[in-house]
Amino acid sequence: MAEDFEKILGADNGNPPDSLRQMYPKVNRNFDKVKAWFTSTLSLINGHIQSAAAHLAEHITYSGSAPGATVKQGIDNTYNRISEIVAQAGDDNTEIVDARNGFTTLGDRLNASDAQLAEIAHNVKAYGAVGDGITNNTAAIRAAINAASATGGGVVYFPPGIYGINAYVAIPSNITLQGAASGASIIKFLPNSDPAGAPAFGGGPRIICNDNPLNSPYNENITLQDLTFEGNGSEQTFSLLVSFKSVTNLSVIRCNFNNFGNTEIYNQGLVVFESNNVRIKDCGFSHNSGDGAAIAESCNNVLVTGNMASNNHDYGIVLSNVCTHVIVMGNTSKNNVQNGIGVDECNDVVVQSNICHNNGQYGIVVQRFDPNPTYPNRRCTVTSNICYSNSVGIAVHSAEEVLVGSNIVYDNGDGMQIVDSKKCLITNNQATNQISHGILLISYDPAAGISDNMLSQNVVFGNVYGVRELNAGGSVTANVIWGNLVYNNSNNYVVGPSKIKGVNISDEVVEWTNGRVDYDASLSATSATAGVASNLPTSPAGYLTQRVDGVNVKIPYYNA
Repeated sequence: MAEDFEKILGADNGNPPDSLRQMYPKVNRNFDKVKAWFTSTLSLINGHIQSAAAHLAEHITYSGSAPGATVKQGIDNTYNRISEIVAQAGDDNTEIVDARNGFTTLGDRLNASDAQLAEIAHNVKAYGAVGDGITNNTAAIRAAINAASATGGGVVYFPPGIYGINAYVAIPSNITLQGAASGASIIKFLPNSDPAGAPAFGGGPRIICNDNPLNSPYNENITLQDLTFEGNGSEQTFSLLVSFKSVTNLSVIRCNFNNFGNTEIYNQGLVVFESNNVRIKDCGFSHNSGDGAAIAESCNNVLVTGNMASNNHDYGIVLSNVCTHVIVMGNTSKNNVQNGIGVDECNDVVVQSNICHNNGQYGIVVQRFDPNPTYPNRRCTVTSNICYSNSVGIAVHSAEEVLVGSNIVYDNGDGMQIVDSKKCLITNNQATNQISHGILLISYDPAAGISDNMLSQNVVFGNVYGVRELNAGGSVTANVIWGNLVYNNSNNYVVGPSKIKGVNISDEVVEWTNGRVDYDASLSATSATAGVASNLPTSPAGYLTQRVDGVNVKIPYYNA
């Protein structure tokens, strides 16, 4: 445009200067040209703004590496391809090949990720496993485990799928079997499973087991996580067991163990023997013909927490045979044919904050199943549990020094049973609306007997019997029943030689002055000075104050 302007002549450009008459017309004509140029340019700008639709991606032609004739097609095709690769990674090798060859940066990143994953995980599909629920994957799973073990240990990964096996799978030290999720990655025992070569101990062949359960050096650092182990139920012809023996640092987390055994074959879901530092957390045990989970034979330092055990034919969860230092906490055990949670011949066990209901026999039981006085249950605590709709809510059989405290039991046959046990403290429990007894102290064995137990500060109401002592061929001596709130039962107290203090048996008044205690005529009443079915003395020995439902209650006690 500059060449179109008219020059104004002067000394600076070597020409005789224009006169003013000559200058002004040139200046005016130049301004007119500038104005015309700006007007034209503005029109072009406005036209460009108004034509934005012409610049949409689908209207711009494109030629490049990505497939597509327009920019939009190239972008969309690239996006869709990447989405397919991400969604199908690990399941469709063609997609991965395309990614590596067609997209340099993405391919480099996939290669780098593969190198990192190879150091920490062995995908069973890379060893030939097929998760279709039909194929026998035993050899592929063994190969993946052996490859991980050959490098000192690692993770064997099961993508979502159902992986059939039919023979022994050994797990060495420092191995984790890792699934995508407990309901997504399933290891299923096929109907033609063969126990040949599997180690046999504790009642049957162990189809999935640590690889050195019987000889030292024993195994360590084994984990099962986010997997489901599925038996073959009615098609099972021999005992299939997922079991570990003599392992230090064993973790079973977010796994399910279902449908092992049938009416002809007794089979637990998971069994752990003689192991130290065991953690069983957030697992499920269901529809097994034996126990859901069994921890047995001198296991030490065990945590069983957050699990669900249901519809098993024996115990939901059981500890047995001299296990020590065990915490069973925050589990739910329901609808088991026999018992919810059991502690059999173990010491220093805490059973806390569990929910046990609709079990055929006991909600929670601490017992010595085999009457061997060498291994009584000692120093166990059963606290803050809720047990309902069982034959018996909580039972203590043939045990010593057991604390049963702050539990809630209701709608059971019996709320609590203390059987042939000594030096137990039953305190701060609530036992309501049982079909029979709120709390029953009973002896069958004269050599063991029931003695030196204390029932203290329990709330017992709405039962046929509130608190009852019963001699069923055994021996009952020297128990103390003190400071309990026992009311609105058909029979509040039926006791024998125990010392009764702080008896609270009235339904309506705040201050009790003349309660009634019934004594079981079959028991010796040498220390029951009130006599058989007799009123207590008019004057109590003293009073206790107990807060009940926000009210300070004055409770008399009588020195029996």
